[in-house]
Amino acid sequence: MNKKNSYLHKMIIRSFGLMIIVLSLSVRHSSSQVYYFDSYGVSEGLSSSKVYDIVQDKSDYLWLATESGVTRWDGSQFENFSSDNGLAMGGVRTLYEDHTGRIWMGHLNGRLTCYENNAFRVVSIDTVDIKGDITGISEHNNKLWVTTSSSGAFCADFPEPGIRLLKAKQYRGGQGLSDQVFDIYIDKSGDIYCIADMGIKSYKPGNDSFESYRPEGLTTFFITTTMLEDSRGGRWFGTHNGGLYYFPAGEEEPVIYDARDGLAHNFISCITEDSNGNIWVGTFGGGITVFKGEEMQTYNEKNGLRAIAIQSIMEDREGNIIITSQNNGVHVFKGNHFINYISENMFFRDKTVWAIAEDKHERYWFGTNEGITLYDPELGLPLFYYEENHNISDQIRYIINDKNQNLWVGTNDRGVFRYNFDKNDFIYNYKLNNILYRDLIVKGLVIDNDNKLWIGTNDGLAVWDIKGNEGRRYTQYDGLANNKISSLYVDRN
Repeated sequence: MNKKNSYLHKMIIRSFGLMIIVLSLSVRHSSSQVYYFDSYGVSEGLSSSKVYDIVQDKSDYLWLATESGVTRWDGSQFENFSSDNGLAMGGVRTLYEDHTGRIWMGHLNGRLTCYENNAFRVVSIDTVDIKGDITGISEHNNKLWVTTSSSGAFCADFPEPGIRLLKAKQYRGGQGLSDQVFDIYIDKSGDIYCIADMGIKSYKPGNDSFESYRPEGLTTFFITTTMLEDSRGGRWFGTHNGGLYYFPAGEEEPVIYDARDGLAHNFISCITEDSNGNIWVGTFGGGITVFKGEEMQTYNEKNGLRAIAIQSIMEDREGNIIITSQNNGVHVFKGNHFINYISENMFFRDKTVWAIAEDKHERYWFGTNEGITLYDPELGLPLFYYEENHNISDQIRYIINDKNQNLWVGTNDRGVFRYNFDKNDFIYNYKLNNILYRDLIVKGLVIDNDNKLWIGTNDGLAVWDIKGNEGRRYTQYDGLANNKISSLYVDRN
């Protein structure tokens, strides 16, 4: 395997299983470029197609704020929670994980919920009954800040464990802040900004109040909806139907982008920066525009992104871009280095591709929800392996090579298989699969530097000595932090 393909393989095996992958193959019958996003909605188990916010916790779970409550996602399965599980009534508008690992949920009806010690707990603010939505939650200098759509902002001392009542100060009117606050933003210097209907307000701790903040050149005609300070010191401001304003570091004049310049839409809903320094701009009506240096790339319904009303954008720890939308659930983008082309007439029996590997014969293996597709670039023809015609599950989640170039397959219902190149079939080792958890769902599959096979399960972590044909499973009784494994990664350094 060459260096490029080795890197591609490494990136894919690190992912937690949310894929529609488009590989950079030299497909001779290529047409226009299409970008592929993995899409998840109600049919995949999400409680609501309206998803407002997303956060990744310290255990790598993704939490989704939805119109129906909150959803926890391990990259494979959705767990939906509502007031039946202890949340406050109503949908969840915003999410925040504090430095202790608690998840705070701001509801559409002004209520607060805290997730702590594996349980949900309603938390009240003693100052006033909050009207409208909770629009933002953040912490700074041992204070917890909460912003609302109709009751201004609140600030409380950082809550003690198990707290149910916050003693908070309310900021509105006399403190220089209006009732309608869309969001809260804390820049790299620790300055606090509330983005409100009357413009951006900067908190001044010296006099414990808010003052107007507006860089020279920022529009006053269009309402500012979101802001970001990037890693280079530049500042980005999104507006309601007024486009995007960018102030490069050290420059006094902004660069203004709108639909005439190629911006996806003039209503900016969110802005984020990925680990490569690219700026992702979500819009409410046109999809997403990504700024890569001076280049602009737009993703919308014309080239693969089904959602155009974007609520939030986040990069997870694997480098995947997670996108939440107003009406189309959640979407996952894997990066341009995987992208090229798949047409409607491509060779996949199922276009939801969870795993990919290149074998020792330089053929490509794709794991899907309908078995495995094997593609040989020299022949240009696919081979299909699925339950009806081979000893293999249809639900493929992982395909990896070991150091002896054997191919291993992890499934979502039948454990682990090894492909036998001589027999052109899959081998099921009962001794190996007997050490897995009884549901035989594989949550992670990697080969370590000693050529041992590690298998993540819903109840523990298994290791298999390929040469010795023996192994065991580790659980919390053996010191494992959590029995439920969401992903595996081997550091090759």
